[in-house]
Amino acid sequence: MLLWLKDYMKAQPDTELFECKYYDPYQQNVGIYCAAEGVHKSPTALPLAVLCSFNPPAEYYRSPPVTDNVFMFCGAKMDSPQKSMRFASEARQIRGLESEESWQLIIDIRAVDVARGTVAPLGWTVVSLLDKSRPGQTYVNTGVFMVRRDAKTPM
Repeated sequence: MLLWLKDYMKAQPDTELFECKYYDPYQQNVGIYCAAEGVHKSPTALPLAVLCSFNPPAEYYRSPPVTDNVFMFCGAKMDSPQKSMRFASEARQIRGLESEESWQLIIDIRAVDVARGTVAPLGWTVVSLLDKSRPGQTYVNTGVFMVRRDAKTPM
């Protein structure tokens, strides 16, 4: 049986690869799902929180900050190492936003000092959310991304 299966599953020269990037067109009523799974190589032993917001409009970084369309991942999985903290939070669904050509997700990492009651910026990055490389269609930039942490504050 295993020999038959191995022979049956063999790729042929004309076998096409499935292009996963372009299977999910953006739909405003469905939106996107986003999750921060963890922060690796943390420079601090403090608990972490990850704030996610959209650019444009990046309203959280204006004065006064607007928290609409801002969501947070926090709450460590207790079996994760302190230097590579994983979050117990589940994916968030964001719906109703019109697609923008340069739509990005701002990922803002903060260190939380519970004893002092302070929150300090630890780093940030941006991830492009939509792919408009195919004419006439906007696709969700799907995948699992490991992104680099940049300077301490986004704006």
